[in-house]
Amino acid sequence: EIGDYAFGSRSSMQYSNLTEVILPDTVETIGEYAFSYLQNLKSVYIPSSVKRIEQYAFAFVGYTYFDTEIGYDPDDPGLVIGMPTSYNIVINPIDAGFDVPGSVEYIGECAFGYSAVRNADLRNIDPNELGIANFISCFYLETCQLPETTEVLPMAMFYGCTSLEVEFPEKLRSIGDQAYGLCGWVHPIDSTKIPETVTEIGDAGFGVSRFVDNEFVMPENLTSIGK
Repeated sequence: EIGDYAFGSRSSMQYSNLTEVILPDTVETIGEYAFSYLQNLKSVYIPSSVKRIEQYAFAFVGYTYFDTEIGYDPDDPGLVIGMPTSYNIVINPIDAGFDVPGSVEYIGECAFGYSAVRNADLRNIDPNELGIANFISCFYLETCQLPETTEVLPMAMFYGCTSLEVEFPEKLRSIGDQAYGLCGWVHPIDSTKIPETVTEIGDAGFGVSRFVDNEFVMPENLTSIGK
């Protein structure tokens, strides 16, 4: 087990120069804030032995944050403004990145928020255990495989994932507030692939996202849509 705050903390600079982490194949749990705020960390090996990743474990890994405003360029998903925090951030060079293995059975709230994660396999997670903002503002997240039985996508799950190629679970019925906000900038979202099982889209569920042919086709069974 990697304990809570083992290497990460916004207030600690002890491990701030870490650039690579290779976890042993015996690790099953990664604790809260275990690697958070390690801005220079470009490479993380998460072994297939890992089953639990607690809240904020990898938040801000590979990112630099600033107190001043940054411009947003839609051609560069590594720059963004308007984050739901008190500061703005920019990702470090594009060679940063890591993957989440399919062995993981639980991830806590904002476990990978604002991090350089590239690919995630969540198919072994109980869909009821998906957390708020699990991948918020992961600008270079390219793929995320969700459990096939996912019915509810939590609030801000993929908000700001500008590089994500969105794939909708077949049984999805509810898309939370800002769940797909600021998505589709690299791979425009094909709204015709939203399952007909979807009956609810929360506030800004697709806010400031891009769609194929700039067109959003509402599911036939939609009964509620937010602001």
